[in-house]
Amino acid sequence: QQQAIRLAQKPTEAIKAKAPAKVVKPAKPTITPAEAKQPWEMTPEELANVPSGWYKDKQHLIPLSKFKEIGINRNYVKKPDGYYHVLGDGNLGAKVTKTELDRSRNESIDSHKYYVQKALSENKPVPPEVLAEYKGEPWADEALAEAGKGEVYKIGDKYAVPSPKRLGFKKGFGDALFDTKEQAEAYKAIQDKQEEGRKQGELEAEEREKRAEEKKKQDDFIDGFGEELTPMKKGKVIKTLNKKINASGKRTTVKDLVRDLVKKGEAIESHEENKIKPMSRKASFRADQATQDAHEKQIREGGKKTVYTVGGYDLGKTAYDYALFLKDKPATP
Repeated sequence: QQQAIRLAQKPTEAIKAKAPAKVVKPAKPTITPAEAKQPWEMTPEELANVPSGWYKDKQHLIPLSKFKEIGINRNYVKKPDGYYHVLGDGNLGAKVTKTELDRSRNESIDSHKYYVQKALSENKPVPPEVLAEYKGEPWADEALAEAGKGEVYKIGDKYAVPSPKRLGFKKGFGDALFDTKEQAEAYKAIQDKQEEGRKQGELEAEEREKRAEEKKKQDDFIDGFGEELTPMKKGKVIKTLNKKINASGKRTTVKDLVRDLVKKGEAIESHEENKIKPMSRKASFRADQATQDAHEKQIREGGKKTVYTVGGYDLGKTAYDYALFLKDKPATP
């Protein structure tokens, strides 16, 4: 009987062992995009997208009569044809009317502007991207103009030196802070000198770049020659004509030499000659008859080649064609 009971219990135990473990859903992550920011540190768009719970401990920052929650993006859902209300169960409700949407936007902007203006009145470092939202309004333009001077300013019990990268805005993050005005002014003097050197370096770099661009234009300019060629073939022509050579004891380019020779009216000629040159008088005098005969045979079998000259200089076919082009080109009035 006991054995029968044990056998009867085994299936139950097996079933219990195979029962799936209870699945525990992971907790939803907490999103706090504006946790470390104050309202005046955010653009209207950033402030419009903070979670609604973020406002619970922030209302003390401004009078409740002035407080307006910025909720366009939070309370409405944007669709291709406009905004829609979000119901309590998460479903979409009625379409938001233009009047209601405009009112919400105006309330949002008014609230954000209050934050920013209040921060400025308290001499707080409003970020430049936030001030830029109101560029064109007198109070914002005044703040931008003040910072554009780059002078030492006081913030709380500290003295700040505007960063050169932040000029044009009221007071931006990245400004250096000092305990005394003297320290700030000493730092500003060093910073101004460094900034002057940086600007000078930029000007010199721009000048080098301009010279390089001008040189490239000059190198690429070949008086309209080869316009019918493909870009690849024309590039080879430009390279050939810009090759450095020695002529009459000075360093020049094939292009400049040809221009000079054509301008002087020098001859542009071509002629045939043996590919293999004859022996020099000294070599011929030292060679025996068999060696001389063998060299003559090489000359005959080597064939002929065309030599292209401009003003007596053997500059190649490209330079020859360029010279003919310049010679036949109408003079510029």
